[in-house]
Amino acid sequence: MAHLHLDLQSRSPILRYGLSVVCVGAALGLALVFRFFGIHDIYGSPFNFAIGVACWYGGVGPSVLAVVLSAASYDYFLSAPLYTIGLQTKDFPRFLVFTAWGLIFAGFVAARRRIETELRHTSDRLQAELQQRVSIKKARFTGSIRKSPRGLSSLKRVTRNCNLSPIPSRTIYARHFAM
Repeated sequence: MAHLHLDLQSRSPILRYGLSVVCVGAALGLALVFRFFGIHDIYGSPFNFAIGVACWYGGVGPSVLAVVLSAASYDYFLSAPLYTIGLQTKDFPRFLVFTAWGLIFAGFVAARRRIETELRHTSDRLQAELQQRVSIKKARFTGSIRKSPRGLSSLKRVTRNCNLSPIPSRTIYARHFAM
């Protein structure tokens, strides 16, 4: 199964912020459809989804833009009085929770991205250290074979004459860890 990986963090800011605007625009369209059909309780859900997508794929800056655009769209298009900017006291708690949720989600995504970046750097550093240790071990092993009096020919003779049948693990355990 193919894995879709959208890494917009390394893309241009126009693309990341554009994703944020498009997500909020789509959420506004869906919320207006809900309002048209009389579904009043879930106006904020499309905006929450838009904030989540902007956070996940765009980063912190686009997520803050998504929160601001979502809050402004919600206030202007969906809260009474319609088509005005300004909160009434009855809408303030819902608006505050909506905005706080978006900012908290943006904070969690930012923390996840920071941890993911640190893990990637640590993995790269450990991979480089592993390659270095393997090359040192190879150099020591080939150096010890070359320094032996008989050289590589004695190693070939030993491996040719060896019986390479598998030894049961309990036999190895009994030889090395006798109780």
